[in-house]
Amino acid sequence: MKNKGQIFYLFLPIAISSILFIGYRFAVSDQCIYIPIMRRILDSSLYPGDYLFYQPSGKYSILLPIVAYLSELLTMQWVFFMGYVIAITGLFWAVYRIAFSFSKSREVACIAILLLCISRRQDQAIITQETFFTLQPVAMPFSLMTLYFFIRGRYKLAVAFNAIAFLIHPIAAAPPFILLAFYLVFSVRRLGLRTVLKTFGVFLLITAPILVWASISRSSGFRGASFFRIASREWMGILYGRNTYAFPPLWNRSSWERLFSICLLLVVSMFLKIMYTEAGERDKKALWIVTASLGCLGMAYLFGSVIPVPLFFQLQLARGLYMLMYIAFIYAAYVVWIGYSSHDSIDAKGIVIVSAAAIATGDPLLVALGVLASITIWLRKKLPNIARASGIVMSGIILYFSSRNFVFGVVVCTPVALFMVAEVLKAVKVMQWGAINRFVAIYIILIAVSAAKLHKDGLRVEFPYSKPPDTWTQAQLWASENTPEESVFIVPPDTSGFRNFSKRAIVGDRKDGAPGLFSESYDLEWARRMKQLQSYGEFKDKDFVKLAEEYKAAFAVTRRNHELGFQRVYENSDFYVYRL
Repeated sequence: MKNKGQIFYLFLPIAISSILFIGYRFAVSDQCIYIPIMRRILDSSLYPGDYLFYQPSGKYSILLPIVAYLSELLTMQWVFFMGYVIAITGLFWAVYRIAFSFSKSREVACIAILLLCISRRQDQAIITQETFFTLQPVAMPFSLMTLYFFIRGRYKLAVAFNAIAFLIHPIAAAPPFILLAFYLVFSVRRLGLRTVLKTFGVFLLITAPILVWASISRSSGFRGASFFRIASREWMGILYGRNTYAFPPLWNRSSWERLFSICLLLVVSMFLKIMYTEAGERDKKALWIVTASLGCLGMAYLFGSVIPVPLFFQLQLARGLYMLMYIAFIYAAYVVWIGYSSHDSIDAKGIVIVSAAAIATGDPLLVALGVLASITIWLRKKLPNIARASGIVMSGIILYFSSRNFVFGVVVCTPVALFMVAEVLKAVKVMQWGAINRFVAIYIILIAVSAAKLHKDGLRVEFPYSKPPDTWTQAQLWASENTPEESVFIVPPDTSGFRNFSKRAIVGDRKDGAPGLFSESYDLEWARRMKQLQSYGEFKDKDFVKLAEEYKAAFAVTRRNHELGFQRVYENSDFYVYRL
């Protein structure tokens, strides 16, 4: 790929296609917290007295007011969608730059993007792409560019990008900051104290606005816990029951299996890369990144479960494992390309592609099988016959698993079949393609086919205003148009996001517990309300009257099988709204 301009023709389709594969949604998950915050930034009269605003999480990002004011120029749905497209494109561009800095190969960089965009990864252990626009995906490109400039040894730029990420989402920025802090402190003798102090000065200068803003605009009403005192048992009990993702000991088995499979991929890929080429200075930087990532996991365990200190578990340092994950897939891309380009036989190339497809799925078992199949490529020079047979057998096992899952079957069989055809055509001199051009073209086709299959099954990109509102949104829209702004609603606690379109306060729902990490008093209040709302589906009129008196609620929302004696002012196929 001698022409550098070619990368944009290859990179942009891959990044955009990944959105089609991953999917996109609006008004879901954390957006149920941030959309009301942004609406209130634009109109302070909304949600009067709503306890959601008695916690500080919305004060720690400059992104929310920026997006809020942009939403006055365009609609919020279009701002979110366009922001998401830009964020995902930035994410893969940062991955490309990191991979290229390690390998000096545009082919390896493209393959790294391909491996990462095939499958979205999000569980308690590792979070990469989100399927919606929020703080984390916007901050992630800046966090990864921090790693890029760290690898390049340009520490002031690394700190500057880290500070920008901090302004957007401190949680995503914290692990790279810890990496830079430890590296610069240990390198102070080599770099000089003056240089290190200047570097940290850049961070403080850029982040000063958000630090001052957060201090001045701390929430009133419910006071949060001190950052450094040990959290109370009552608070930790609530957090352990609601926010398990922040505490590694509470992760489920599948999360640990995914993490171990990524660690296996990293160890084997780094080993094979060093076998192909000796370890260089940038490989040492990669080890620093991996060590910092695992160190963040250890700190999350220590200060979240052994000595629970709010400052540390609020930063959710275990999410720093994303650094390890990206490094693992970048090294895997290097091994895939070397394995593919250094062998001429069709079966060797087929094994490499099967391995790459298996690794890209993110499934722990298939990642392990893909790693083992990759090892056989390296062993072919030492044990040609045994390695060749083992690789074919391993590929056969992977293909067997693909037969039980249509989507994975497409992921594995399509590129293998097309590569076989391409190799045959090349052998009879019908076609003369460069290897990377074949690889990228085939995987773009692969993504399109997989996206079509997922679209058929219901997972798709929800373009702004592309579908009519569902029944839950319909109830919210009715509330927005037919009730006073000061109205308070009682809603089923297992729902989420009633504030999004209704622009009305609620007594509480389960999603409201997410910001409980950042304020003890808020979390205690949320837990108290959730206890009151237990058995909501069995509540009688007197129960709603009691809640209405305490929270000055004027309306209640129930599911259709839950009828009350109050005046019914709205109904649709799933929900009733009663005036209390």
